[in-house]
Amino acid sequence: MSRPETDGGARRAVFSPVDTRARVDAVVRRIGDAIELGLLADGEQLPGESELAGQLGVSTVTLREALMALRQRGLVTTRRGRGGGSFVALPEVPADDRLKERLRDWSTAELRDLGDHWAALTGAAARLAAER
Repeated sequence: MSRPETDGGARRAVFSPVDTRARVDAVVRRIGDAIELGLLADGEQLPGESELAGQLGVSTVTLREALMALRQRGLVTTRRGRGGGSFVALPEVPADDRLKERLRDWSTAELRDLGDHWAALTGAAARLAAER
C-alpha cells in the first residue's frame, strides 16, 4: 500500500493539536479532509490511538468518538488483534458526490465565505506562479 508523496509540513498539519472547540468534529474534519485531499493514502495505517490522541492534543475518548464518526462515514476501518489498528478507507462513492453531500447542509453565507476563501487562495497561487 503506497502512500502519495506529500510535503512533510502538510502531514504535520494533519496531526498537530486541535483547538478546544468541538474537538471531536475538529478531529473528524481534519482526518477526513486529509483523506479526501490524498494526504493519507487508501489502506494507510493511522498511528495508534494513544499516539494519535497525543499528536492531536485530545483525549483517547475524544479520538475514539472521532474514529467512530469516520467509520460511519466510510473513511476509516478498524481491525482488532494482531496487525490491527485504524486504516484509511476511501469510500466507493465518487468524490464529486461526497463533496455535494458535504456542501448540501451549508448556508448561503458559508458557501459565499468558501468562495471568497477559494478566490483569495487561487489568486495568491497564480501571483506566486507568475513571479516564479
